[in-house]
Amino acid sequence: MFIKIQNSPLVRVKHIIIVSRVNLIVLIALLSLCIPVSVLGQEFSGFLEDYSMLEAQGERAFVYQTSEGVDAVAGYEAIMIDQPEIIIAADSKYKAMKPDDMKLISDTLRMVLVKQLERSNYRIVTTPGPNTMYLRTAITDLHLKKKRIRLVQFTPIGIIATVATMPFKDVMNKINLQQVTFEAELLDSQNENLLGARVERLGSATDKKQATSWNEFLERMENTGGRLACLIDNGALAVDARKNCEIEYPM
Repeated sequence: MFIKIQNSPLVRVKHIIIVSRVNLIVLIALLSLCIPVSVLGQEFSGFLEDYSMLEAQGERAFVYQTSEGVDAVAGYEAIMIDQPEIIIAADSKYKAMKPDDMKLISDTLRMVLVKQLERSNYRIVTTPGPNTMYLRTAITDLHLKKKRIRLVQFTPIGIIATVATMPFKDVMNKINLQQVTFEAELLDSQNENLLGARVERLGSATDKKQATSWNEFLERMENTGGRLACLIDNGALAVDARKNCEIEYPM
C-alpha cells in the first residue's frame, strides 16, 4: 500500500486516497497522460502547470522565481513533499518498467529530498496549513535501455519491494538510464500560489558519450535537494548573510 496525493495542484493536497498494489499498474499508465509542451525551443513533459514563466539558466536548466526572489519563501516553517511522478519518454528505446521498480525510484528520490530539507530544520508534514509549502516533483523524459534478461530480474510473488527491502542498485542492474529530466514546483499549500519552479536535464539518449547513469542521477538529485534547502534558507536570512546556492550546489 502507498499514499498518492491526487488532483492538481491544491486539490491534490486535500484529497488523499489509499491505492492497492493491484491498482498500481493503472496509476503508472496514467502518468504518461501529461501533454508535451514546447517552450523556449524546448520540449517539456506537461507536468508543470505553466512553462511559459521559465527562464533558461545555462544550457540544461530552466528556472522560475517570483519578483520577490527567495523572499517569497520567508516565514515558511514546514513543507509537504509529494510522491514524485514518473513519465517515460515516448521515444525511449525501452518503455517498460516493473511497478515495484518505478515505486522504488520515486520513493528513493522523495527520501533524498526529505533528507536534504530536514538538514535545514524544516518540518516535513503531510497536510496543508499556515506557513507550509508544497513541493511537487517529477522524473520526466525518461530514456531507458533494456539490459540482457537475467534471472536476477525475477520478482517473486508475494514479495513487496520497498526502499528498505530492495536496494536501488537492483534497478540499476536491470535497466540502463540514458537521459532524464527533473521537474519541480514549489507552492503555498493553502492558497496555491507558485513560489518557484525548476527543470533540469541530464544525459543524452542520442550520444553515448553524453548518456547519464542512475548513480549520476542520484548524485544530481542530492545536489538539487541541497540547493533547494539553501534557497529556502536564504529567504529567512538578511541579504548580506545569504549563501550563493548555485556555487555551493553546482549543477
